[in-house]
Amino acid sequence: MTPRPPRAPWLSSALLPAVVFGLGLSVSAATGVWLWDNIESHVQAEFERSTERVADEVSRRFRQPIYGMHGARGVYAASREVTRAEFRAYVESRDLAREFPGVRGFGFIERVARDQLDTFVATERADGEPQFAVRALQTRGLDDLYVIKYIEPAARNLGASGLDVGSEAVRRRAAEHAVETGLPTLSGVVALVQDSLHSPGFQLYVPVYRNGTNPVTPPQRRAALTGLLFAPIVAGELLDGIADVATGQVSFELIDAKDVTASNPLVFDSIAHAAAQAGAVTNAPHASRFETLRSVALPGRDATLRIRSTPLFDSSFNGSPAWLLFVAGSLASALLAGLLRLQATGLRRAERLAREMTLDLDRLAQVVKRTSNSVTITDRDLRINWINEGFTRVSGYALDDALGKTPGELLGSGKAEPAVLKALADSAAAGTPCRVELLNRAKDGREYWIDTEIQPLRDAQGQLAGFMEIGSDVTERHLSQTRLEAALRDNDALLRTIN
Repeated sequence: MTPRPPRAPWLSSALLPAVVFGLGLSVSAATGVWLWDNIESHVQAEFERSTERVADEVSRRFRQPIYGMHGARGVYAASREVTRAEFRAYVESRDLAREFPGVRGFGFIERVARDQLDTFVATERADGEPQFAVRALQTRGLDDLYVIKYIEPAARNLGASGLDVGSEAVRRRAAEHAVETGLPTLSGVVALVQDSLHSPGFQLYVPVYRNGTNPVTPPQRRAALTGLLFAPIVAGELLDGIADVATGQVSFELIDAKDVTASNPLVFDSIAHAAAQAGAVTNAPHASRFETLRSVALPGRDATLRIRSTPLFDSSFNGSPAWLLFVAGSLASALLAGLLRLQATGLRRAERLAREMTLDLDRLAQVVKRTSNSVTITDRDLRINWINEGFTRVSGYALDDALGKTPGELLGSGKAEPAVLKALADSAAAGTPCRVELLNRAKDGREYWIDTEIQPLRDAQGQLAGFMEIGSDVTERHLSQTRLEAALRDNDALLRTIN
């Protein structure tokens, strides 16, 4: 007889348990990292959707006043000369607070040559404004002025009528851009004279050209200009109450620049704005898990949003399922390695135990590899905190349906045998394994039989951390058994008839 070759010495040494433990730990870590990344990707996608909503809403709010200004432009298209009373009537026909929050009113600016200034002032005083006077923000001595002819409602815009916006560089640059392009244009950040808080604001300009003209070049547009409709905007009032900010999901800053640098003006900070409204002190910035810079197109200019996740949003990142998988895999690996070491003198038995425990590790690894079995992880109170795709395929319930419910609350058919329910309750109370078959009800109302095995999960101190339930759909076997029993009954009945 050919002698059996000797076994490799390392198989019976302390090396084998260490190798097995390292392998199990690696598999557990890999599956935990995979699940962690999957959860983080989901939260990241939700943050990006919130970012998209905030950017769209900011852009929409800055563009919303244009619709009201186009309506006012229609007043000019329908009349050869619009009086102060007619313009006031148009503005009073709009519900500014509801339609255009953050907009202090609508006004009209006329470009006036300096040598025609006295005639212009006299005309305005004759048009129901006897105290009308032109004032400059800065002394520049330019040949033409861009004077606010009227602005309504007057009560919310004290000090604005008669102001030469062309005397200040930021306002003038935006007004001339609107005239030469024919497009609505938002000024850079300015302090509005009608804002007693002197908070950051803007002026939005829409050019009005003479009826019957169709200017297409800057010189033609300057020659055909009737004036500029404009809207003073207070940034804090305009950007207050954006949904994702109001619900505490994100915060944002608006920066008046396309490329952000330290010198760019900060127009709006939602955290500071909320603190100011509440009369509180602004806290130190939260170290957000997610942060992004997002360019936003405003009328005639680009700005940048810095959007950050809030502590409330960051708390939605729950990595406990990944940690539970890692802990369960590590415990199983440690148990396997310990058994191998204890049974080193009985190599055959050790090999058998190694195969069994390796199967346990493989089963844990398959939890995150979309096993065909139904897998559920609960906390120690049997509240579901993770399911796999197999669970969804069998029961029809997704993770959002199952979170926080017990398996009984979610799947109970009301037809389970009392002895089976007692066995499950005793297992949960004692923290011991259990295997039963019971009748469940799926999301669509279909009843199905499940062969389920429940294993307790313990932490490094041996304390009960939760349970893992792995089930197989055995409905077909039950149906086959039912059909067989029915056939046997029919056969017995036939035999009794023959006898």
